[in-house]
Amino acid sequence: MSLEKKPTALLSPGQAAHYVGMGSDFYNEFPSVRETFEIASQVAKYNMAKLCFEDPQDRLKLTEYAQPAILTVSLAVAKLIEYYTGVMSFIKAAAGHSLGEISALTFSKSFFMADALRLVIARAKAMQRAVPIGRGKMAAIIGLDFEKIQEVCQQAAKGQVVTPANVNAPDQIVIAGHREAVDRACQLSSRAGAKKTMGLEVSAPFHCPLMEPAAREFERAFSYINLQPTEISVYQNVDNSPYGNPTAIQEFLVRQLTSPVNWPGMIESLKIQQFIIVCLGKVLGGLMRRIDRSLPFFIVEDLASFNELASQFPK
Repeated sequence: MSLEKKPTALLSPGQAAHYVGMGSDFYNEFPSVRETFEIASQVAKYNMAKLCFEDPQDRLKLTEYAQPAILTVSLAVAKLIEYYTGVMSFIKAAAGHSLGEISALTFSKSFFMADALRLVIARAKAMQRAVPIGRGKMAAIIGLDFEKIQEVCQQAAKGQVVTPANVNAPDQIVIAGHREAVDRACQLSSRAGAKKTMGLEVSAPFHCPLMEPAAREFERAFSYINLQPTEISVYQNVDNSPYGNPTAIQEFLVRQLTSPVNWPGMIESLKIQQFIIVCLGKVLGGLMRRIDRSLPFFIVEDLASFNELASQFPK
């Protein structure tokens, strides 16, 4: 994974990237990572390291726990990259998929880490409460374009909610809404020629109108968050444009909860030469290949890849 061109953007993944054990090798190696986990534990009021590395109560399947865990690992690794390599001097922009947008804003110094964690905990709890577990669903549809999936969702709704939620790649689109409506849309998609439909293991239907109560609750969380203008450009998920002032940050993070994520549009908007995906990056790496196999990127996901990056950009 060599970096033939200078990287100019950091990318951060969202909820689909979690797994038990995430970040443990960095935690064991670096005191600064342990410090990040300690701060996260203090803010969250539970043992973040135990959750990420052991998950004894199977809580990482729940939005309320998965989102703070992913943020903690992403920020811990980004801090390592900033401290131990010279790569940050080349970074001109940051972006993230869904939850990853808050990581990107924290990279850009818009949030203090503790405030980012408080915000994500409030976001996750609001999203978990918005739709009772079992009533909502998300499903990935492979092999149909966006327009066809919009048409399928309209046919499948029958008075319920089902809409495109994540355009991950031109041929990989996630839908979200009421469980029954999502199931109907999957059946119609198969009949329309989809190669595959697959229900996702998430505890709430994100990025659809059912998240409106969560958006209203999440908006109130900003009253105790210290927001600063970004130091580099951050591209937001609602319409893939750059933003950086606190008023816009609050507005677009709230709107993101009910808006679909257009990841190919994000990559097109960035228009840059090289990406670094910060930790837990296999999901985003796979999407990058589906969008454009010629796109150069580097995933920092373990000690070996971190050391390779550090060797190419010695500070």
